[in-house]
Amino acid sequence: MKEVSPLFPQAHHIHISLPSQASESELRDACILLLALKKQGKHVTVEDTDITKTILPSHILLPTPHVPANTQEKDVGKMFLVSLKGLAPWISKIHYEKTEDDLKLYFTLRDSEASDRLRDGRPAIEVLPLSSPPSISQDQKVMIAQTSELPQILASLSLQDQVSCSIAGHALSTMKRVHSLATGIVPREIFRLYGAQPATLQEAAGMIREVLSKAPFCIFFAKPESSITQFLAWSIPEATSLTMPLTQKETRGGWTLGRLPGITEQEAYNSFLKQSP
Repeated sequence: MKEVSPLFPQAHHIHISLPSQASESELRDACILLLALKKQGKHVTVEDTDITKTILPSHILLPTPHVPANTQEKDVGKMFLVSLKGLAPWISKIHYEKTEDDLKLYFTLRDSEASDRLRDGRPAIEVLPLSSPPSISQDQKVMIAQTSELPQILASLSLQDQVSCSIAGHALSTMKRVHSLATGIVPREIFRLYGAQPATLQEAAGMIREVLSKAPFCIFFAKPESSITQFLAWSIPEATSLTMPLTQKETRGGWTLGRLPGITEQEAYNSFLKQSP
């Protein structure tokens, strides 16, 4: 097995790179890798593509950052540092536009509160020439991770965490938005593949809730030993529950668990997706 870079344990920010037209398996592995890295306490971002935009919240998505090689001495005197004081906590995304004469920086703010705070004044902008190469500590560097590194990363987790991340990653990679509700599926063969225990889905759902910043979502699933399709949702809108033929529905602490007899988990998932406007 290929070893993870020795720099990885010290890296704070890990960016998961994906091709613009990622396959289903690449997307699934990226979601599992995202959860496994977050389990290790890393700050993780994922490639901003048309596919990942439909699954993940904007604050997780970034284009692959350019990680420069060590600054050469010949570049000293040609470098400038541009600082926007006090703005970092409110920024979720940055991109730039370069023309023949100008360089424009675009900042996407996290929420309306940030916009309100900045509406009445501009952030202080500071431009300083650098007399020596910038010193970047290892924990500030962005390391680029590929989905091919998933087996090595998973191997560093406990067996229980490996299973939970894998189940959650499968569900997350199938998420589609229906009535403002992110909707995914965990087929019974996935439970069988990983030998998941009954408590595993609840743990996996908690991981998904944190990645989606506690936005409403639901998962259709069926355990191998059961013939009944079930439905687990977090913060489900009341109107949404009326569109599902749930039986024995139970709500507790923001979670809703329901049963859908006479229909497979795939049929339930496909049927619910058809309700998308």
